[in-house]
Amino acid sequence: MRILKNYVTNSQIYFMLIMTLTTVAALNLPKVAAESAGRGGWVPIIITSIFFAFFVTIITSLNNMHQGKPLFDYSQKIVGKFLGKAIAVFYLIYFFNIMIFLKVQLTHFLKSDFLLKTPTWATLLVGIPIFCAIAYKGITGIARFFQVIAVFYILAALFVHITMLTQGVKHEIFPLFRASEIPRYIAATKDIVFSFLGIEILTYIPFSHKNGKKASASAFAAVLSVGIFYALIVISSISVMGVDNIQYYNFAMTEAIKIVDNPLFERFDFLYLTIGLSGLIGGLSVVYLSTAEYACKLFPGVKRIVIVIIIGILVAALTLTAMRIKTYTKIFDELVVYAGLVAAVIIPSLLYLIAKVRSRAKKTY
Repeated sequence: MRILKNYVTNSQIYFMLIMTLTTVAALNLPKVAAESAGRGGWVPIIITSIFFAFFVTIITSLNNMHQGKPLFDYSQKIVGKFLGKAIAVFYLIYFFNIMIFLKVQLTHFLKSDFLLKTPTWATLLVGIPIFCAIAYKGITGIARFFQVIAVFYILAALFVHITMLTQGVKHEIFPLFRASEIPRYIAATKDIVFSFLGIEILTYIPFSHKNGKKASASAFAAVLSVGIFYALIVISSISVMGVDNIQYYNFAMTEAIKIVDNPLFERFDFLYLTIGLSGLIGGLSVVYLSTAEYACKLFPGVKRIVIVIIIGILVAALTLTAMRIKTYTKIFDELVVYAGLVAAVIIPSLLYLIAKVRSRAKKTY
C-alpha cells in the first residue's frame, strides 16, 4: 500500500478544525440554539466550546506522546491488539455514519436552496468522485486547501454576520444573558454537542516533532474560536429573524442571510455560500478521508484505491436509502451525541490515562 505523508503543521491543524467543525453545523445551529436557550443561545455554545477545547488537547497530547503514529497504531500499544482494533472498528463505523448523515444534510440543503429542479440522486452522486479523489490523496493536500480557503471563509463570514448585526433588530437579541436562565443554558449544552463533533479527526493524523506542545495550543485556540464564531452566527441570525421565527427553519442561518440587504450584492447570501460551499466540501472530504484511513489500517492487504471506491459506492447507496426514511434525522440526532462523546472524549481520555499510568510505572521501576 502506498505510504502517505500525513503530517500537518500546527497552523493547518487550526484551520482544519475550524473548517471541519463549522461548515455543516453552522447551517442549523441558530435554530437549535434558539429552541433550547432562547436569546441566550450563545451561552451554552461558549460552555460547550470550553469543554471540547479541553478534550482536544487530550487528543493532541496522545499524538505527541506517540509521534509518527495515528491512534490506530498507538492504541494497540496502550491496550493491546484486540482492543486497539476494536476501537478502530468503532471509529470506522462512526465516521462512516457521520459521512452518510452529512451527505443527507448537504443534499437537502442544495435541493432546497440552490438546485430546486435537480434530481436528488444527481445532486448526491456529483460529489462522490470529488470525495474519493481527496481521500485517495491523503490529508496533506486537504490540509493545504483549508489553510488557503479558511482565510477567505473567515473574512467573508465575519463581513456577512457583522452586516447582519447592523441591520438586525436590537431588541430581538437583548437581554443577551439572564442569571435566572443558567439552568436552562446548562441543559441546552447537550443540544450543542453535535456542533463541536469533529475534533476526533485528529485521531488519524500522526504528529511529528515539529508539532510539539504548540499543537495543543493551536487545537485549543481553534475550538474556542469556533465557539466565538458560533455565538456570532446565532446572535446575528436571531437579530435578523427574531428568536421565535428562526425556530421554523432547518437551515436558519441561510434564511437569515437572504433577508439582509446589501448594495454591493444583489444576492448577499451568494457571497457567503459560494465560499461556504467550498468549505462544506472540504469538511465532508475530511470525514470521508477519516473513514478511508481507518479502513486502510484495518484492511492493509487491500489497495487504497479499492477501499476508497467501495466506500464511495456504499455511501451513495446508503445515503439514498437514508433519505427515504422519514425518521432518519431524528434517530441519528439522538444517537450521534453519545457516539460522538465516546469518539471525541471517552476513548482518547481513557487511552491518555492508561498511557500516563504505564509511563509513570516504568519510571518507578
